[in-house]
Amino acid sequence: MQTVQVWKEPSVADSTFYAIGTFIGTWQTFKGALSPQAGTVQPKDGCGWFSGGYTGTFTATSFKSAFGYKGFYNYDGTKKDILLNNYGTQTGAPGYYDWMSIYFGVSYTTFNYLTWGWTYHYGSQTWNNNYILNTGDIVT
Repeated sequence: MQTVQVWKEPSVADSTFYAIGTFIGTWQTFKGALSPQAGTVQPKDGCGWFSGGYTGTFTATSFKSAFGYKGFYNYDGTKKDILLNNYGTQTGAPGYYDWMSIYFGVSYTTFNYLTWGWTYHYGSQTWNNNYILNTGDIVT
Protein backbone atom coordinates (compact mmCIF):
# COMPACT_ATOMS: atom_id res chain seq x y z
CA MET A 1 0.00 0.00 0.00
CA GLN A 2 1.26 3.46 -0.85
CA THR A 3 0.16 6.66 0.83
CA VAL A 4 1.29 10.07 -0.36
CA GLN A 5 0.82 13.33 1.52
CA VAL A 6 1.41 16.55 -0.44
CA TRP A 7 1.26 20.12 0.80
CA LYS A 8 2.34 23.63 0.00
CA GLU A 9 3.55 25.88 2.79
CA PRO A 10 1.35 29.01 2.81
CA SER A 11 4.31 31.11 3.95
CA VAL A 12 6.42 30.14 0.90
CA ALA A 13 5.77 32.43 -2.06
CA ASP A 14 7.09 30.14 -4.79
CA SER A 15 5.37 27.07 -6.23
CA THR A 16 7.27 24.50 -4.14
CA PHE A 17 5.31 21.49 -2.90
CA TYR A 18 6.44 19.00 -0.28
CA ALA A 19 5.66 15.28 -0.30
CA ILE A 20 5.93 12.30 2.02
CA GLY A 21 5.35 8.85 0.54
CA THR A 22 4.95 5.78 2.75
CA PHE A 23 4.76 2.14 1.71
CA ILE A 24 3.97 -1.13 3.40
CA GLY A 25 3.47 -4.45 1.67
CA THR A 26 4.78 -7.88 0.86
CA TRP A 27 7.53 -9.02 -1.48
CA GLN A 28 8.23 -12.34 -3.17
CA THR A 29 11.33 -13.86 -4.72
CA PHE A 30 12.04 -17.14 -6.46
CA LYS A 31 14.67 -19.84 -6.41
CA GLY A 32 17.45 -18.72 -8.75
CA ALA A 33 16.95 -14.96 -8.23
CA LEU A 34 19.82 -12.97 -6.71
CA SER A 35 19.81 -11.68 -3.15
CA PRO A 36 19.50 -7.89 -2.99
CA GLN A 37 22.84 -7.00 -1.38
CA ALA A 38 25.48 -9.67 -2.07
CA GLY A 39 23.94 -11.14 -5.22
CA THR A 40 23.79 -14.64 -3.74
CA VAL A 41 21.63 -17.06 -5.74
CA GLN A 42 18.42 -17.73 -3.81
CA PRO A 43 18.24 -21.44 -2.95
CA LYS A 44 14.43 -21.45 -2.68
CA ASP A 45 11.32 -19.31 -3.13
CA GLY A 46 10.64 -16.81 -0.37
CA CYS A 47 8.40 -13.97 0.70
CA GLY A 48 8.28 -11.40 3.45
CA TRP A 49 7.13 -7.89 4.24
CA PHE A 50 8.59 -4.44 3.67
CA SER A 51 8.01 -0.85 4.68
CA GLY A 52 9.58 2.46 3.81
CA GLY A 53 9.13 5.67 1.94
CA TYR A 54 10.55 8.99 0.91
CA THR A 55 10.40 12.74 1.40
CA GLY A 56 10.94 15.30 -1.30
CA THR A 57 10.04 18.51 -3.05
CA PHE A 58 8.90 19.58 -6.50
CA THR A 59 7.45 22.66 -8.13
CA ALA A 60 4.15 22.88 -9.95
CA THR A 61 2.13 25.69 -11.44
CA SER A 62 -1.25 24.02 -10.96
CA PHE A 63 -2.90 20.95 -9.47
CA LYS A 64 -6.14 19.06 -9.87
CA SER A 65 -8.44 19.26 -6.89
CA ALA A 66 -9.60 15.64 -7.28
CA PHE A 67 -7.30 14.26 -4.59
CA GLY A 68 -8.24 11.09 -2.78
CA TYR A 69 -8.18 7.32 -3.06
CA LYS A 70 -7.26 6.06 -6.53
CA GLY A 71 -7.57 2.29 -6.02
CA PHE A 72 -5.07 -0.50 -6.69
CA TYR A 73 -2.36 -0.64 -9.36
CA ASN A 74 -0.91 -4.01 -10.37
CA TYR A 75 2.57 -3.91 -11.91
CA ASP A 76 2.03 -7.36 -13.44
CA GLY A 77 5.57 -8.53 -12.72
CA THR A 78 6.18 -12.23 -13.27
CA LYS A 79 8.61 -14.87 -12.02
CA LYS A 80 10.35 -14.58 -15.39
CA ASP A 81 10.77 -10.82 -14.85
CA ILE A 82 12.43 -11.32 -11.45
CA LEU A 83 14.78 -14.00 -12.74
CA LEU A 84 15.87 -11.68 -15.58
CA ASN A 85 17.33 -9.36 -12.93
CA ASN A 86 16.80 -6.52 -15.42
CA TYR A 87 13.58 -4.66 -14.81
CA GLY A 88 13.88 -2.59 -17.98
CA THR A 89 13.17 -5.73 -20.03
CA GLN A 90 10.40 -7.28 -17.95
CA THR A 91 7.30 -8.73 -19.58
CA GLY A 92 4.95 -7.22 -16.99
CA ALA A 93 4.10 -3.53 -16.86
CA PRO A 94 7.54 -1.84 -16.80
CA GLY A 95 6.23 1.56 -15.69
CA TYR A 96 5.21 2.84 -12.32
CA TYR A 97 2.20 4.63 -10.89
CA ASP A 98 2.91 8.31 -11.54
CA TRP A 99 0.79 10.15 -8.96
CA MET A 100 2.39 13.46 -9.94
CA SER A 101 1.01 13.26 -13.49
CA ILE A 102 -2.42 12.29 -12.18
CA TYR A 103 -2.66 15.20 -9.73
CA PHE A 104 -0.46 17.86 -11.34
CA GLY A 105 -0.64 17.06 -15.07
CA VAL A 106 2.34 18.40 -16.98
CA SER A 107 2.76 21.44 -14.72
CA TYR A 108 5.35 19.88 -12.36
CA THR A 109 9.14 19.72 -12.47
CA THR A 110 11.29 16.75 -11.54
CA PHE A 111 10.83 15.36 -8.04
CA ASN A 112 13.80 16.04 -5.74
CA TYR A 113 14.26 13.28 -3.17
CA LEU A 114 15.44 14.53 0.21
CA THR A 115 15.44 11.09 1.85
CA TRP A 116 14.30 7.61 0.83
CA GLY A 117 14.58 4.12 2.25
CA TRP A 118 12.98 0.71 2.47
CA THR A 119 13.43 -2.18 4.90
CA TYR A 120 12.71 -5.75 3.82
CA HIS A 121 12.18 -8.63 6.27
CA TYR A 122 12.44 -12.42 5.89
CA GLY A 123 12.36 -14.39 9.15
CA SER A 124 15.25 -12.99 11.21
CA GLN A 125 16.97 -11.46 8.14
CA THR A 126 16.70 -7.80 7.14
CA TRP A 127 17.89 -5.78 4.16
CA ASN A 128 17.90 -1.99 4.41
CA ASN A 129 17.98 -0.11 1.11
CA ASN A 130 18.27 3.65 1.59
CA TYR A 131 19.82 6.83 0.27
CA ILE A 132 22.81 6.68 2.64
CA LEU A 133 23.84 3.03 2.82
CA ASN A 134 22.51 -0.44 2.05
CA THR A 135 22.96 -2.97 4.86
CA GLY A 136 22.13 -6.61 5.49
CA ASP A 137 20.91 -9.13 2.94
CA ILE A 138 18.17 -11.70 2.50
CA VAL A 139 18.90 -15.26 1.39
CA THR A 140 15.86 -17.55 1.37
